[in-house]
Amino acid sequence: MKGESRIDNAENHMIEENGIKYLPAEYILRGKSDNDNLYWDSFLPIFFERITYLMRKAMVDSVEQFGLNNTHAYCLIALDIRGPMTLSQLRTFLDIDISNINRATKVLESKGFIFDDRVSETSKKFKVYLTDSGKELADNIMVKTQDRVNGYFKGVSKEDVDLVRSILIKILSNVDEGLKDYVDSEYTNPFYTYLGTNPYLDSEIPKDTYIPKVVMEKSSKHD
Repeated sequence: MKGESRIDNAENHMIEENGIKYLPAEYILRGKSDNDNLYWDSFLPIFFERITYLMRKAMVDSVEQFGLNNTHAYCLIALDIRGPMTLSQLRTFLDIDISNINRATKVLESKGFIFDDRVSETSKKFKVYLTDSGKELADNIMVKTQDRVNGYFKGVSKEDVDLVRSILIKILSNVDEGLKDYVDSEYTNPFYTYLGTNPYLDSEIPKDTYIPKVVMEKSSKHD
């Protein structure tokens, strides 16, 4: 059937990385059927602040046993999904004050979760990287967080999810002039959304790229 082929087509484009599975937004917002709600399980927190709070709390719950807090969890996830960054880039990416970034990275390094490539103790320009144990912990945080988010839809029928999705798409289309750019973004991992990140680092912003006003406002704080 035609409907079934559309479902198969969408499922064939499911991405698996860092221990989680998801579909890029284009397969949902352009009319493709998402039989298992793989993308929208991560999209709804945009609309529900309380869900976002609970989801971020799940990140913290995953690291408390190591004596870490939310900033540590965010830094680990950021380095996992975006790769090695300077402290300035990490600050911009997460929109977290540089002093908090400095403190968080020092703790993570002392616990063996990250390391840097500075050539001397006085080096000011360096990047931070995940160690193997840091990568393992970051992946674990994301898996547990994704499980928590997936649980939001327990007991909700696919028909109800589809109805809510349709309504929210219409609302977004009415108010978000950057929706198409979001849908087409290369930054498809849902944790870019979870963390409210600014994926464009330093001078990496492509020419003629639409950047939502909120992102520009975030970046201007650090100029």
